[in-house]
Amino acid sequence: MSRRSKSSMSKKTKVMIGAAAAFFVLAGGGLMLVQQSKAKAANAEVSYKAVKVTEGTVSSTTLLTGQVKALQEQYVYFDSSKGSSAKATVAVGDQITTGQQLVQYDSTTAQATYDTAVRGLNKVGRQIDHLKKYGNLPTTSTTTNDETGEEKTVTQQPTAQQTADYNQQLQDLNDAYADAQAEVNKAQQALNETIITSDVSGTVVEVNNDIDPASKNSQTLVHVATEGQLQVKGTLTEYDLANIKTGQNVKIKSKVYPDKEWTGTISYISNYPNQTASSESNGSSNTMWKQYLKNPKGFAFWRKVCMEYPYSKKRMILDCIHYCSSSQIAGNKRYIQESPRKLLTLFCTPLGWILTSIIKKKAKEAY
Repeated sequence: MSRRSKSSMSKKTKVMIGAAAAFFVLAGGGLMLVQQSKAKAANAEVSYKAVKVTEGTVSSTTLLTGQVKALQEQYVYFDSSKGSSAKATVAVGDQITTGQQLVQYDSTTAQATYDTAVRGLNKVGRQIDHLKKYGNLPTTSTTTNDETGEEKTVTQQPTAQQTADYNQQLQDLNDAYADAQAEVNKAQQALNETIITSDVSGTVVEVNNDIDPASKNSQTLVHVATEGQLQVKGTLTEYDLANIKTGQNVKIKSKVYPDKEWTGTISYISNYPNQTASSESNGSSNTMWKQYLKNPKGFAFWRKVCMEYPYSKKRMILDCIHYCSSSQIAGNKRYIQESPRKLLTLFCTPLGWILTSIIKKKAKEAY
């Protein structure tokens, strides 16, 4: 009896333990499901977050070259038609304003011409005044009666012919006065042109008082430029016109300060082609081969900038080859370390040697 009872108790205990284990498993699974649903809800709340967006466009990179110039500047060149000699009335370093005198030409001849023109104008004016005062007046005659001794005064008006002659003479004098006035204006303009004034406000950076009047070359008398405000004037190809427009932001780098960068905007794009720039940019021209040898550091700097902002992978490889060649011509032994694409530069070095040989050969044939 005792063994049977003990066996029966053992089975009950096992059933209870199994039921309890199943309960805990179900409870744990339910708890995990609840936690997972909460986590998904939390993730859903984080994922769908409202933000304010603005419209924009994808920008592309276009590389252009140019030279730094003053924002406003004025060159005064010697002009022999304004006088046989000229003298600058300012000195280097002077601060000037718009309208201030820069150059004084010899005004002796211009002043004499002006004085003669004024005298001619005054002479015609006096003739007109005299004609209007005495030219076409009625005539008065006095007669005396012999019998009575009475005097009789008769006033006779000008005839039609006399009036016509008067009007014609007056018209001729008016025409002569207009011609004399035109001569005065012309002489006044010539006299004013002997004084050259400034078109801009800035600093005098160049003065030349040693002028040869017989020279046929352009001779600068005074050069005025603004300080503090600069602009970059450069050239571009017709392929670049589709990517740029006025008002766009630009980044500017200089060979003088390679570690610095400036920002600016495109203010003007000319509608006319630059034939000189087009011929210089032609890499197949004889002049270009010579330029590769004369200014290798400048070309190396330009190719390095092109590699920093590549237009395409193919173009970047070509720029790297040219960079290797220009650096080799310049004798720069650290061009690989200075390259923004060191690994690519290492692989392109042999191709740079080949290009250097081609450049030297073509430049030699051009002479």
